[in-house]
Amino acid sequence: MKGLFLLVFLWILSVAMVGTYILLSYIDIRKYQCWLVLGVGILGELIFLGYAFSFSTLSMVFIRQGQWLGTLGIAIVLGLALAFPLLALWYGFSYWNKHRHRTGEGVKGELIQSRECSRKAFLGSVALGIPVLTSAASLGIMQGESHFLALTYHRICTSKVPLYLQGYRIGQISDPHMGYFFSPRQLDEAIQLLFVKGIQRLAITGDLIDELSLLPACEVVLKKWTKKIPHGIDFCYGNHEYYRDVRKITAMLRRAGVRIVKNEAYCAIDDRETPFYVSGVDFSFAKGKNFQLERERFIKKAMQHVPDNAFVLLLAHHSAFIKEAFAWHVPLTLCGHTHGGQINFLYPWVQGHIFTYVRGMYRDGDCYGYVNRGTGDWLPVRIGCSREVSVFELQGIR
Repeated sequence: MKGLFLLVFLWILSVAMVGTYILLSYIDIRKYQCWLVLGVGILGELIFLGYAFSFSTLSMVFIRQGQWLGTLGIAIVLGLALAFPLLALWYGFSYWNKHRHRTGEGVKGELIQSRECSRKAFLGSVALGIPVLTSAASLGIMQGESHFLALTYHRICTSKVPLYLQGYRIGQISDPHMGYFFSPRQLDEAIQLLFVKGIQRLAITGDLIDELSLLPACEVVLKKWTKKIPHGIDFCYGNHEYYRDVRKITAMLRRAGVRIVKNEAYCAIDDRETPFYVSGVDFSFAKGKNFQLERERFIKKAMQHVPDNAFVLLLAHHSAFIKEAFAWHVPLTLCGHTHGGQINFLYPWVQGHIFTYVRGMYRDGDCYGYVNRGTGDWLPVRIGCSREVSVFELQGIR
């Protein structure tokens, strides 16, 4: 799935990149400059494709260097593709400007013609600078907020928290998408960031890994932390587990000692008055009205053996499950999948047309639902929406 998507994505970018070359050739740019821009774009594609196709043979030592090269390659191609609509506007402006100032006759005509030549040179210089700027901006964005990992801290204040869970801390990692842009070493660093904050339990809410060649290295990291984190690691499936190979990923998680919760719940801490249950739902691929019906069926199955007096932590990859969690009066629901929208100025559109719950904390009375912005990236393009790991501290209200 990921390989096919990237090939289609690169093909679309290539078409736009060729469009950039064609427009440059029409804006009085020297021919060798046009070919230079196209050549740099092709080089960027070759760098990324070389990294992608050799990824499974790279040793862990060279993964990080490969990530940098892969990011550089995709940034160049993306930058030159983004230059296409800007150059189209610039070409329209220069064409209009050219016909607006038609040359006259005599001395006046020569003066206007001289100004026209200067204008052409200026417009050409600006046009040539556009793909340079868009490529630099693309690389800056990918190495900026996509590179930064934030630690967010949240206090869950609710009367549902029993006395023995006062101050209990839960860490969350979501959507690492371990592969081209997120390595096992980065997963280890992300868990370490949570561990030093004193978490008792870690929840991973899906889309753990995309490149199956990294399964052995991922297993080493998870096995190390299942032994260190006091109450271990819980996991719910995301859509990418099914896109890749859910059986191989499941086998790896079980060998590492990670608990998988799929439309079920288990008693994490037994207490007569208020037991602590961890519940999880599977990812739903249903569409339209069937999507809500399947969500209701999944959560009903997950909650069927949970006693009414229990404190429940629900794990769900898709943030839409927050609606069902509130209906079931679940105190704390942790989700992912949305990557927080990734591009901040698109947030209103994403919330209005794709996801009701996009990122951050949502509350309904004594119940909380949180949507993680994503610990990793499938494609490292983020603006005003950095990656994150989260800590939740339970605080009861007496």
